[in-house]
Amino acid sequence: MGTQTYLNEYYATAHRLRVDRGCLDHRDSEQQEGYYAAYDEANRRMAERGIFSQWEFASALFEFLHMSIDQALISRSPIIRGLAVLDRRFGKRRLSSFDASNEHPLVAMLFEFRKSAEGMAPPPLRAMRSASPLDGDAPEFEN
Repeated sequence: MGTQTYLNEYYATAHRLRVDRGCLDHRDSEQQEGYYAAYDEANRRMAERGIFSQWEFASALFEFLHMSIDQALISRSPIIRGLAVLDRRFGKRRLSSFDASNEHPLVAMLFEFRKSAEGMAPPPLRAMRSASPLDGDAPEFEN
């Protein structure tokens, strides 16, 4: 996702949250906390949907380069955990025992991709139609 597209979605999400909460004026001391909390909530919601900014992705890449595989696997960042399951240091034995059922969708998808690449699982599901991550609809899948 490009920076401008990300920012448009981020600010639109934060604005909707501020309107819903009635916190539109950052200068009003009674609304300040809710006003700024809407931005944090927008960022959290976008991350849950797998929408990350280019700078978040770049930052995670650089951070990942200086981590052990064990540190990467317990990172709060789904980008870093996703990179960890693709890393060669995440060996086949660990790959066969790893449970991705409670992981972020990005991590689970990259885990299935890695298993498929190692010949350990059927290929991941393919999207039948493209769905924009901005429209909130989940894509349909086929085997």
